[in-house]
Amino acid sequence: MAAAPAAPLPPSMAAPQPAAVSVVLPVYNAMPYLTVAIRDILRQEVEGGLELICAWDGGDVDAWEFLVEVAQRCGRVEVVDAPAPPTSSKPSATSDVPAWAPSQNPARSAAPRHDEDADHPAVEKSPCEPLSADAVAAARQANNTLRAVKYRDGLNRGQGAAMSLALARSTAPLIAQMEADDRRPNPRAFALMVDALRANGWDGCCSDARPFGATGRMRAYCDWQNSLTRPAELASNRFVEIPALHQTGVFTRAAVDAVLNATGGCYRDGPAPPFAQDGAVGSTLDVPVDLWWWLEFFARGLTCGRVRSPPATDEELPETALFGWRQHPRQKTRVHGRLSLENLRAIKLDAFLRSYAPRRVIVVSVGRTLEAWAAGLRAHARAPEAVEAVEWRPSKRQHAEDCPPQILSKDCVRAFAYGDARARQRVRLRVPDWDDARDTFVA
Repeated sequence: MAAAPAAPLPPSMAAPQPAAVSVVLPVYNAMPYLTVAIRDILRQEVEGGLELICAWDGGDVDAWEFLVEVAQRCGRVEVVDAPAPPTSSKPSATSDVPAWAPSQNPARSAAPRHDEDADHPAVEKSPCEPLSADAVAAARQANNTLRAVKYRDGLNRGQGAAMSLALARSTAPLIAQMEADDRRPNPRAFALMVDALRANGWDGCCSDARPFGATGRMRAYCDWQNSLTRPAELASNRFVEIPALHQTGVFTRAAVDAVLNATGGCYRDGPAPPFAQDGAVGSTLDVPVDLWWWLEFFARGLTCGRVRSPPATDEELPETALFGWRQHPRQKTRVHGRLSLENLRAIKLDAFLRSYAPRRVIVVSVGRTLEAWAAGLRAHARAPEAVEAVEWRPSKRQHAEDCPPQILSKDCVRAFAYGDARARQRVRLRVPDWDDARDTFVA
């Protein structure tokens, strides 16, 4: 369906004031969940209002048609051509300059970077009940707007390119992200995060996440993330796993510009774009956007805290939840090869060396994990002068004096590679000379 021209806006919306928050939402094959995700954002109660910018990244045309319908009721539709690389995420002086797309790289212009269906099992059998465009528009807070944007050629360029396209059209001093099939049941979610960000002087604030349709392992994963509330806790766990879902956060535009500086103002998703600076985290690796975001964010000394939901009820996703993370069989978290343990370890190892630039490293762990981290450190282009591997399996019955003496050294960086949270807790209690400046957990 060709993009229909946007209907004239009511007089009250003809010259809107700049929004307080811009929400970036990439869209690819997201129906019918997209209808609920957009409703949840548009009904957010934010002082100063928010603008939701949905960037359609190809795929099912039903999603674009729905975006057009909603935008004709409470925003506008934009169809743009693929441009040259931007230099910043700051709003352009001209409204028709969108963000760079990876298709400008000739080596990747012929097809999507990932085949979204080739490595996924069957779609789940119980999709949600879709909402109509009228119902979504009716739920909108009066000072919230929606902009639907896509590239004219309709190609699928990937999540990072869609996010960059939306970001370049944003106008607010605070930037947030949303996934097209996730939820924001609590209409005060953004207000709570904005208040906490401003009160604490943080560069970003995320919320806790509650998975729905989830297995026990994914619930445990979210529980671990949700337990990290202080900026120091989130930063110190970045080499273990992503300390928060990127889509749960709100960030200052200055922080977004700082993170995107090495990639020409674009979100990083995949192999390095041609203009990436050498200092960029994982510049030569196939990096997913959320892991890259946090590694680059904390490498620049930025701070992000977390706000928590009210006490949980027995419901899977109560209306008080600040964020709902949908689980499903097609999820890349479960099945995509780029998210293998080996690839993620390589990305984190690279970021670790860039952050610490150590001359000597002691890596402490057990079994194959110890072997993999020690071998990766020795083989890296930025390899330390010395890498010592120490095997240690901390138990509940050990005390501080049982800590291996060979790790009690003052002239090195120490990496404790344990995937189990209980093991990390025991290590933290049993290493008598722990120093946050040179000691860190990895996994």
